[in-house]
Amino acid sequence: MSKYLLWSIEENAFVEVDLPDNTFVEGFTLHKARYLTPKIQSPEEIDMTPIPIETLQEFQDTGLLKLPAGDWSIDQQIEFDRVSGLRVCGAGMSYNKTALPYDKQVTRLFWTGAAGTPWLKAKVRHGVFEDIQICDAKTWVFPESGFGTGLCYFNRVGFFGADAGIIFGDVSFNGNAADSKVRDCQFVNCDTCIETTTAQNVNYVVDGGLFYRCDEIFRVTGGGLMTVRDSYLTQTPLIFNITGDGTLTGSQNHNFAVRDVKYDASQDTKPLIVQDTGSYGTNRELSILNIHEAPIGLDYINSTNASWVIQDLSTVADNFVPFTP
Repeated sequence: MSKYLLWSIEENAFVEVDLPDNTFVEGFTLHKARYLTPKIQSPEEIDMTPIPIETLQEFQDTGLLKLPAGDWSIDQQIEFDRVSGLRVCGAGMSYNKTALPYDKQVTRLFWTGAAGTPWLKAKVRHGVFEDIQICDAKTWVFPESGFGTGLCYFNRVGFFGADAGIIFGDVSFNGNAADSKVRDCQFVNCDTCIETTTAQNVNYVVDGGLFYRCDEIFRVTGGGLMTVRDSYLTQTPLIFNITGDGTLTGSQNHNFAVRDVKYDASQDTKPLIVQDTGSYGTNRELSILNIHEAPIGLDYINSTNASWVIQDLSTVADNFVPFTP
């Protein structure tokens, strides 16, 4: 038996109940019964194991941080400096921040250091992150000075409760971490999922993402040329939040694309694809294809400082949104 928070149709609220695992109870929505959500534990209640010093030293020496299944903690930022080659991996990820009785191969990494500090500051190209859950922490990557791309790859990584899940780039020397991919990752309860910071932060693809109760997917203070595709959004109201000025972004970075994206039917805030308050460039382009909207509807662009062109590539069909000028 475990305590769960489930949504009660009759009471129109979350209630705490004791249930055997994987139980369906009349009066609870099927969705919540299928995806039982344990009461969220505070970090003090989670049985975490600090990452051994020897493991961290091996990471610095070899570029490989491999953590087995379990809940791991770190309270001091790792500064990693290498021209090329880094791999952070675990046994797998889960949808939940805290362990469930039926979890098997799940690796969770918890940041227990100063709030707002990235757990990893990685100056590297060709970084690979996969099969791990990163909780309450930012991951910061950018290349060595003089290397004009990042080529980093995030695959099956979960980000939970971060003010920013991934930060690309370092404004101090225009290090950009461009040409990176985020594939089959989950972002849950994050303020910002991905932040780009420099003028050359370009060519990013998010593919197969799941976004749950995040404020925004991209915060673009620098760069552009970004695509979100084949992804699922629930209670996530904004995809691209474009800010900054001409010193960090320019008209050459003006393309943004969203395709084959589905909004959950329970979306309670009307979503927006682009919020543009940046003071640079004109004739930016948003390409859209096969956006499956929530019943509450969808807005495309809210822009104060730039003109936009919308290319609607959608095949008009039931439940898909064609753009009407």
